[in-house]
Amino acid sequence: MRKEARALGAVLALVLLVPGCGNDDDDEEYPVTVLSEYRPRYDKIRTVLAESASHLPQERPARNACSRAMTPKLSVADYEHEHEEVTDNAELFMQDDLTSADVPENRDTPASLDRFTVLPGYLARGLRITGPKGPLGSNDFKVGPDYGETYDVEKDPGRRLAKILDAGLGMRYVVALRVLKYTPPDVKSVPEEVGWGQYAVGEVTVDAFVIDLKQGDIPCHLRARGQSGHSVWWTEGTAEQAIYKDIRESLSIEVYDTLRKIGAGSA
Repeated sequence: MRKEARALGAVLALVLLVPGCGNDDDDEEYPVTVLSEYRPRYDKIRTVLAESASHLPQERPARNACSRAMTPKLSVADYEHEHEEVTDNAELFMQDDLTSADVPENRDTPASLDRFTVLPGYLARGLRITGPKGPLGSNDFKVGPDYGETYDVEKDPGRRLAKILDAGLGMRYVVALRVLKYTPPDVKSVPEEVGWGQYAVGEVTVDAFVIDLKQGDIPCHLRARGQSGHSVWWTEGTAEQAIYKDIRESLSIEVYDTLRKIGAGSA
């Protein structure tokens, strides 16, 4: 991982917050109340993302660049790791997710590694649970085990959920990724059931577009690549899953480093 000082986003985990899923001591109404209060603010972001999606260039611009000075500069959240404090202001999105109220679930199973996607972060998850497929609608996306671990010091569940939704609203930028080429994970040899897999294969190349959620424009564009090493170490799951995570982490690092090089990323 890079050494630059930047807070890493957290993978959220909050349990028993869906109406009807709590124990006898839970207030079963508060999740809907909190989500109802936050939905209009997330709806505004949905509108900005949908409009931005329609204005993304169809072809790659000539070079990595920004059309204007970036203030504030971007600090990209990396949801492969957990951190107690959220100070990042930018989140990676797949281009297809810009117009989707039901951001796809994280795909980490071997059967689905043929499609590249990044981990959903605070903003993406906030859009998911305040959208038509969240608890206010069909409840396909529940406020369940993916929310709240970072805020377990907050004992009141309603305030905890509000903090999580505030973290999503704190994202100033979205970096939309368009996949140009993707080589799914592969392991040429696995000497042990859990251990080193040799000659790992996997890479992704993307065009990335920075969307300023406040100004509503697309000031920066760049190309980035994530790739696995020639070997991979894993302690759980499969070697292919470890490679997939390696590709995502590598891509996140290059996106951030490239933003810094073109003057858009924080130090």
